[in-house]
Amino acid sequence: MRGKHYHFDHLKRDVIDADLCTHCGLCIEACPVDVIGTSSPSEGSLPELIGDCPACDICVEICPGKTVDFDHLRTEHQEDSTSFNDLLGTYKNIYLGHALDPDVRGSGSSGGAITALLLHAKSHDKVDGALVLSEEDDRPYQFRSRIVETEADIRKAAQSKYIIPGQMGVGDITNYRKRLAYVGLPCQIHGIKKLGGIRPRWTQQFEYTIGLYCGDTLYFSATAELFKRFGITDYSQIESVRYREGAWPGNFEVTLKDGRSYAISKYTFNYLSFLFDVDRCHVCTDITAEFADISVGDGWKYEGKSPDGGWSIIVTRNGKGEELVQSAVEAGDLRVEEVTLSEALKMHAHSLDNKKVGTFLRIDRRRQQGRAVPEYNLPTPQVGIRRKLDERLVALLIATMRSLPVRFCLDRLPLPWLEAFLYRMRETWKWWSQGNLKSLKSGTGDLLQIAAPAPKETLT
Repeated sequence: MRGKHYHFDHLKRDVIDADLCTHCGLCIEACPVDVIGTSSPSEGSLPELIGDCPACDICVEICPGKTVDFDHLRTEHQEDSTSFNDLLGTYKNIYLGHALDPDVRGSGSSGGAITALLLHAKSHDKVDGALVLSEEDDRPYQFRSRIVETEADIRKAAQSKYIIPGQMGVGDITNYRKRLAYVGLPCQIHGIKKLGGIRPRWTQQFEYTIGLYCGDTLYFSATAELFKRFGITDYSQIESVRYREGAWPGNFEVTLKDGRSYAISKYTFNYLSFLFDVDRCHVCTDITAEFADISVGDGWKYEGKSPDGGWSIIVTRNGKGEELVQSAVEAGDLRVEEVTLSEALKMHAHSLDNKKVGTFLRIDRRRQQGRAVPEYNLPTPQVGIRRKLDERLVALLIATMRSLPVRFCLDRLPLPWLEAFLYRMRETWKWWSQGNLKSLKSGTGDLLQIAAPAPKETLT
């Protein structure tokens, strides 16, 4: 594709107008002449041209919305010492872990592993800065990408934010010439890998890429819905917004300047994913950020059994990622214990089934409807009629929940009732998904058993 002189109009036609934009912000970030912007991404506005496009190809070629060649990237990502599994991707080792600093662990979404790794990398002169998502100074309910270089700013950026950043393209990664740790979602990691293929000089500063487990991304409307439920209309009175505050797995909590605070559990918050997620997330096939150096998510093995704090699942993808984790362990910044592939897959069976199986069923459905779909260069999993019908039922459930009568009822349903219902639905979904994955076959006929890893030399 290089040298084709693609213009922003190609990105608009093939990705933005085709409903394939992931809202990753990388086209804004990587534009060498800063002529791509957006007015309010958190509310769903899309990239737009704000100057004269030089037709340099970059925004089109790095965009993860239309094309991500998984087969090529998996081959590129593989090392002699790494293993491969169709569901998890390339991995060197799999751990459960948490920060040993109790403040870092307590302020994280799960075990505070990412903050611990960033602090360690900074204090041991492995990086000069880190690109993170942090709250805006004047609007604590909005968040922005920024490069931080101090321990205080790294600590401040801890915890997940279930929202599209209010400002994208402000990290200025292509002009940061010092050593950087990049923390991003799977789609952002895809774009970074593609950027490295066409502008390797721009990605040489990425000492480490740390990917977040991700099911979907939410518009700000999800957060605003909770403000409305809590009776908060004057956003200028908001002191802080935390999405995973308190004992793991945490609560969504908003605190006002007068000291009042409101909260709902993480389990209850999840219902908003049915109402306000980005449509493109429904056809994303990467939950575990499999092309990062290190992937981190919630480690659900000790859910309800760990009163001292949360745990993170930590997947090292290559030697570089493994080195950073072991360095943090040896320095006393991180505690880890190895877990099996089977345990790692069972923890996220429901999301893996949704992303690695459901995604391709939804892609086929969209293609039949004449809609644009992303291309991953992956075989379509072979599933039976029952799994296909299940996917149709899920689509019907989402459509029903988004209907005005049901949303009217959800807004008035007591939170304890809503939490109990959603928790039971989540447990049922996890159990059902494990059964699906045990008998799943890929397009090449390889059995994807969650009890056994694929051979190291095997690439599907």
